[in-house]
Amino acid sequence: MALENNIFPLFLKGDPQVLNAATGTTESWNGTSSLVVADGIDASITAFTLGDAELPGTMVVVRNVTGTHTVKVVTTTDFRVDEDNEDYTVADNEDVTFMWTGAGWVLLSTGASVAST
Repeated sequence: MALENNIFPLFLKGDPQVLNAATGTTESWNGTSSLVVADGIDASITAFTLGDAELPGTMVVVRNVTGTHTVKVVTTTDFRVDEDNEDYTVADNEDVTFMWTGAGWVLLSTGASVAST
């Protein structure tokens, strides 16, 4: 797929996707929400798969407000197509923000303190 030019941020209007965890849990993005929240999970999420979006500019924020556990985000298509897909760990009280370019996910920010929800 060709890279889109002049991409503008697009926030999906779906309800926030809430992650539930058990030891070794893997979950996938539902494709309908730009906000993914891990709040009150009782174990680290070993793989949250961020699949391809439909529209260039789609933003996804993964927010971890759990207390002590992490969320590992795995992108199915990374922007740097010559490298392996990247894994990003979202620590306690952090946000990680991604944007879909039409060809892959670009990491826009990581490690930002969680804003109030």
